[in-house]
Amino acid sequence: QLLKQQNPKRIFILAAGHSRVMSSGAILPAARSFNTPLGNVDLDRDCINRLMQLPFFSVNATTHKLEHSVELQLPYIAYSLPQTKIVPLIIGKIDSPEMLHALASSIKSVIEPGDIILVSTDFTHFGRYYNYVPFDQDISANILKLDREAYSYLKARDLNGFIQFKKRTGDTICGYTACLLLLALLPEDSQARVLDYYTSNDMMGTKVKSARDKSISYMSLAFFH
Repeated sequence: QLLKQQNPKRIFILAAGHSRVMSSGAILPAARSFNTPLGNVDLDRDCINRLMQLPFFSVNATTHKLEHSVELQLPYIAYSLPQTKIVPLIIGKIDSPEMLHALASSIKSVIEPGDIILVSTDFTHFGRYYNYVPFDQDISANILKLDREAYSYLKARDLNGFIQFKKRTGDTICGYTACLLLLALLPEDSQARVLDYYTSNDMMGTKVKSARDKSISYMSLAFFH
């Protein structure tokens, strides 16, 4: 609904990469459109072709075919904004501050009035299944605390703080590098707002009692300027 209200010209999707063999930089698709049960979502090939010529951008159709972080956004876009083109980028490893800022500069060079940036990620994955058990007491409360701290750095546009948070906690945010790129792109006058927050256990009406349980956090944020 929020996307529909903004009526964007194009949507740049910065998406988490889940492949165990993830390349560095931003990975572009080879397709001209993506199919959904609600109709096709067209890609802006002219913009993608421009990005392909710039450092740290690559094309990999297989990576996009196997990745769900872009795919799960498509039905919403097809339903709400069927005429809007997208520029989907799977954000892989970011090897240096120079790479991060080069990627941000390149994206800024192609962004036009009426475009928006959509980051596709989730937040903390807790449990032995995800090899992440940073605490074993008051688990639900501590998951919330961890997610709130992650959000505090995003809200403050604190790139270094977010990097140090990740190093200190090891928080399992799938789209961590996509969030880094967002922070490098946000205007200084950006204001953040939480639209919704819950965990997978909230949706099932269950509690996280031990490391044997699983929990995934979801937070919907909007940045305005």
